[in-house]
Amino acid sequence: MMTKSNVSKGNTHQIRRGFFWYCLLLGFLFLPMENGMASCFSWIVLGVIGALLWRPGESPALVFALSVQWLQASIVLLYGSITGISAVDYHQGEFGNEAALLCLGGLMFLAMGIRVISGRQDPRVAVRIAEQARSISIRRMFGIWCIAFIIALIAKEVSIRSGGLRQFILPFASLGMIALSLLTYKVISEGKGSVLLGCAVMAELVVQLLGFFSSFKLVFFVLMMGSVAGMRRITARHVFLGASLFLILVFLLVGYTSIKMEYRTLLQGGNNNLQGIAISRNAQVSGLISLVSGITWRNFDEGAHEMLSRIDYTHYFSKVQEQVPDHIPHENGRLWREAIMFVAMPRILFPNKPIVDDSKKTNTYIIEKVAGMDRGTTVSLGYICETFIDFGRIGMMFVMFLLGLFVGWGQRMFVYSAYPFLGMGIVIQIFGLGFHLMESSTTILLGGIVIQCIILWSAFAVFARSIGRIQGHAPLLQAALRENLTESPKT
Repeated sequence: MMTKSNVSKGNTHQIRRGFFWYCLLLGFLFLPMENGMASCFSWIVLGVIGALLWRPGESPALVFALSVQWLQASIVLLYGSITGISAVDYHQGEFGNEAALLCLGGLMFLAMGIRVISGRQDPRVAVRIAEQARSISIRRMFGIWCIAFIIALIAKEVSIRSGGLRQFILPFASLGMIALSLLTYKVISEGKGSVLLGCAVMAELVVQLLGFFSSFKLVFFVLMMGSVAGMRRITARHVFLGASLFLILVFLLVGYTSIKMEYRTLLQGGNNNLQGIAISRNAQVSGLISLVSGITWRNFDEGAHEMLSRIDYTHYFSKVQEQVPDHIPHENGRLWREAIMFVAMPRILFPNKPIVDDSKKTNTYIIEKVAGMDRGTTVSLGYICETFIDFGRIGMMFVMFLLGLFVGWGQRMFVYSAYPFLGMGIVIQIFGLGFHLMESSTTILLGGIVIQCIILWSAFAVFARSIGRIQGHAPLLQAALRENLTESPKT
């Protein structure tokens, strides 16, 4: 028996239109300010992303991913509008505004490609997600997370020592986050089980904080996406909790940014070329506590400014435009061809395949030099900037549209499946967490999406039916197949 979807079709259209008009209003308010036209365009792009891609009751992964990239492209424009600093002055170059506009245009064409391949929202998907979530008890869902959490920890350790098999093992290290997103949806949609969710969140935060890169923000991102998918309607309580979660995340990010370099130096144990942990766990914990306890308001202020610079990722793009195409011609697709060939050659079959060194590529196209593998780091230009280097201002938009078709098709594999509840969690991992950074190089971006889609789809095909049988849900799966849910809805 079908149940009502979380949000009615008419209400969905009203929310989309309301969000777009709200963004348009903000754009007009920014017009008289510094960077006025560019800031206005940035708000319009955000409105387009939300209007095209947001689907209540489903995974908001792609809306989230493109919104984060929108922030990376827009933050200098918006910050400059408020403080009276032009993007040109901020980047200390003549292409500051144009770099931001090209990134925003690329994101808009990307969203259009995703929308074309996704078609209209099929209300049956949100209904099935809700039904399949209800078929699993809170305690059993928490137990599934516990198992996934342990498997993820083991997979991380095994991948470090697995050589050419690493890229096939590493996707299983994401199982904990997938299960956490499903547990979050379950708790938010049913309004109970917050204690178990809190325990899961704390465990994930501890593991992420003790990693070399301390990617604790990913836990908050999963909470945001799972919560939005699970909301039946947006209430004042949801707004308050969402704002609180956001403020906590900002506070933690600023605090961590202020001690990040000292913390990583501590973890390296004096070896600056190592991107790993060379000290004991006890020394790591005590060192982290010591650094956190020593944070002052001055450190916090410096961390806020550094975080602002880290979020912005149009600086390198503006510097590239100083060289391309006036001094260095467009590559006519060479960077994309190399990325596709790299992904098509798994290291287990091609052990001599070179290690990705994005800093080497960055230093080719900008005058100022960045640290490379010899310093234990790598700095990428970002996939949108690389696409500009390959195809220029007009050609890059066409390629962004094609990339949107590819990303949208990858999402459809899991969303329009017989078990979309599990598919929702996988989509949050692959596209919400794996596609939200504008600084990802074309090679890393394609490799991450392709490998995760292949590995996790294979696991999905095996376990989805098993989960359905365990929950007594096999008839629903068969009915979904009979109704041809996998067929494309009308566009």
